[in-house]
Amino acid sequence: MNKTSLLILIALTLLAACAPREPEPAAANGPLSWFDAPLPGVYGLETVELVSHHSDSGGIAELEFSVNGEVTERSAVSDSSSLVIDTRPWMPPDAGEYTLGVRARNHAGQWGQFAETYVVIPPSASIVQGVVYADANGNGLIETGEDPLDDVDVHLDGCGASQVQTTAADGAFNFSGLPAGSCTLQVFKAGWGFSGSAPSVGYPVPVASDPYLPTALGIYLAPMADAAAGEDEASFSEKTLSSDTVYTGICIPNEIGFQVRAAHPDGLRGVTLYFHLEQNGQRTEWSSGHSMTPLGDGYYRLMVTGDHLEDDSGFTQANVVYQFVIEPASGQAADLVRSAIYRDLRLLACDQQAPAQQPTPQPTPTPRR
Repeated sequence: MNKTSLLILIALTLLAACAPREPEPAAANGPLSWFDAPLPGVYGLETVELVSHHSDSGGIAELEFSVNGEVTERSAVSDSSSLVIDTRPWMPPDAGEYTLGVRARNHAGQWGQFAETYVVIPPSASIVQGVVYADANGNGLIETGEDPLDDVDVHLDGCGASQVQTTAADGAFNFSGLPAGSCTLQVFKAGWGFSGSAPSVGYPVPVASDPYLPTALGIYLAPMADAAAGEDEASFSEKTLSSDTVYTGICIPNEIGFQVRAAHPDGLRGVTLYFHLEQNGQRTEWSSGHSMTPLGDGYYRLMVTGDHLEDDSGFTQANVVYQFVIEPASGQAADLVRSAIYRDLRLLACDQQAPAQQPTPQPTPTPRR
């Protein structure tokens, strides 16, 4: 053999020694392997525990692990029993789809077939974000010129641990790093009430925490007027309920009294109450409207039974969402004035037995003459 041939042979030998080791072929009667965890599914970008079983009558000598078909680790097994349980952590390097494989070699040198499981790591954690706006008109509609609202507490529940953020001058909130699932948003600001959202989804606002589809919302709050009405503006004031809970059937109270004081510089033709029910993200349609009885001095009152509020909705319990609307003396629909939307009344079903604790009716202010 000449010198050149010898150098080529040495080089080929070194390359073979440094090349990645290919998995050895499995024997038909080699060890049996299977994964207990993780089950195929979607996981976060965090450490995943791998749990696998391996069985062979001749005992397990070595384990081999692969990711997407590439061998990543081999480890000797000190336990010589015929059934081996292996537990170890695996950290996904990045978002993506991974096929995890494991197989075993027995003491006779025979490799078994790969057992596989499948893991999907989403490209990013879920985000629920949006902006809270001041809805000066109180109609819950998207309109140009609405201003972001600061100092609003935004609560997120159901997507992992409960969280709360307080809006700054831009009215924005952003909850990130959320697990996928269904959750709800609630907003709180003294003197303000929820008037709507975009898209319109009810209250509390149901949101889907989806890593592939960030949720963006517009939340609208309207001021809840509680001062006496001015002479030169349309307004509501002194809103009261006879109770904060009303029942269907014979439980007491099974009737609720709504009362409000209204004013309009052009005079009032009447005040109408509208309501709908909300329960677990489901809601009924707004009612067709109920005319309130004038009591004098701008006061209007309406008595409604719990059965009428329920009105075959099928809800056994619900929040009663309601709003007052002023119809001015002009009678023009464009001049209708709406109050904030209220959610301070609870409707409960009665099973023909009085509840253990009955709500105490609240006093109703006497109309001023």
